[in-house]
Amino acid sequence: MTSKQVAVKVEHLTKSFRVPIEASSGIKQKLINVVKGKKGYRNFTPLNDVSFEIEKGDFFGIVGRNGSGKSTLLKSIA
Repeated sequence: MTSKQVAVKVEHLTKSFRVPIEASSGIKQKLINVVKGKKGYRNFTPLNDVSFEIEKGDFFGIVGRNGSGKSTLLKSIA
């Protein structure tokens, strides 16, 4: 029986960012947004409870649309 050798193990990885909703071009626009009740940011969670294992010698690929968290995942692993 061969014991598996884990090269990379990720458990319950979650990453969130605050993304600006509407760019304020100046103080006047920022004041208008505050008066209208617009929040300046929204929460964006590209990675939510991601878990996986990669065994030694395995090949793997990460695919997805733009903004799906591919680069964020790789940066978190590195």
